[in-house]
Formats: sequence, C-alpha cells, structure tokens
Amino acid sequence: MLLRALRVTARRAPLRRLSTPTAASPEAVCANIGVDHHEGALDQVFATLDRNGDGKIDPNELKAGLERAGLELTDKALSRLTETYGDHTGSLRQAGLLEMLAAVRDHKFHSFSEEAPVEEEAPEPPKKAPIQYVFSDVGHFEGAVDAAFVNADADGDGALSPEDLRGALAERGVDVSPQKLSHLYSLYCRGDGKLELVEFANLCGTLTTEHCEEDSFS
Repeated sequence: MLLRALRVTARRAPLRRLSTPTAASPEAVCANIGVDHHEGALDQVFATLDRNGDGKIDPNELKAGLERAGLELTDKALSRLTETYGDHTGSLRQAGLLEMLAAVRDHKFHSFSEEAPVEEEAPEPPKKAPIQYVFSDVGHFEGAVDAAFVNADADGDGALSPEDLRGALAERGVDVSPQKLSHLYSLYCRGDGKLELVEFANLCGTLTTEHCEEDSFS
C-alpha cells in the first residue's frame, strides 16, 4: 500500500486529543496524512515527517506530524504509539510508519488511548429454582396414578378426603396448614366436592412444592 505525502496547508485542522470522545476522526486524519496509490508516496510521507533527515522518525517528529494532520496526542498516548510501532528508542522506520498509518485508517484509536475502556459485564439474570412436583415419585407407566390413589384412599371409598390428601402430602415431606389444605382440596375438586381418581391424576401432574407454600394461593 502506498501513502501520499503529508499535505501542509495554510489552514491547520483543529487539534483534538485522541484520548477524548471529540478526537479527530480516522477519516480526517487519513485525509490529512494521505492514503493514495501513486509510486513513491511512502517515501515522501516519511521524508516529510523525518525533519532532521536521520532516516527515522523520532517521537517529537511524529507528534508534530500528527498535530499538523489534526490529531494531538497526550504524552502518554504518544508513548504507547511509539512503543507499539517504533523501535527500542521509540523511533519509527518506514515499516513502523506504514503499520501506524494503517491502524489510524482502520479506526484503531483504542491502541493509542491513555486508558482502555473497561466494559462492565452485564449481571447474570437470577436463576429460577427448578420446579419440584410433589408427586414426582408417581411414575408415568400405566396404573401408577391408580396405585398412588389407592394407597392414599385410607377408607377405600373411591374418593380422597382432606385428611387423605394431607397424608399423601406428608408421605412426600410436604406439611401444610389446615387453611392451605382446604384451599388445595377445593382447588382440585369438581363441583361435587370430591377428590376422585381423575382429579387426583390432575393433582399429581400439576401440584408443585411452591403451590403448597403458605403465601401461595394459585
């Protein structure tokens, strides 16, 4: 890639600090420094920046050249720049200059900023506790619900009383108050007020430990 010579104009572009949000845009800097394709452009740019003609661009020469292009660097930002693209003395040869101008062109301002912005990680959403079904021990094979119903039906009349339901819950480590028991019983019973096999099957598939908590009435 060839670079055309720095254009020194009578009207200087406004000086802006690279480390602030108002820094000159990469497009403006590259327009002033120049990115072109004619032969010998890199040599001309290098010669323009190398004021003392010693074959390298020292930090002061680089800073002055960038200021003429509309980009003012703080000392700390300049130091980072020369450390990245210069030699052990901080001076740039042609290869380093080429890499630096490509970085400016490609919007790599973060390479020169005094402090890299710290991106705060978004807090993880709270994890929901897994749903725990009270009758999770009742299998899905044929006859499993029937067997659980028969086991809970203490008097064998084909319907579970509130006390039968309390016993079935207690077997699974769930203890509820009389008020909560009454609520659950009426919630799953049909219009006849009985908890028969069909209603019990629905209860087995939907009742969770959360539903059995005192502050839950759903």
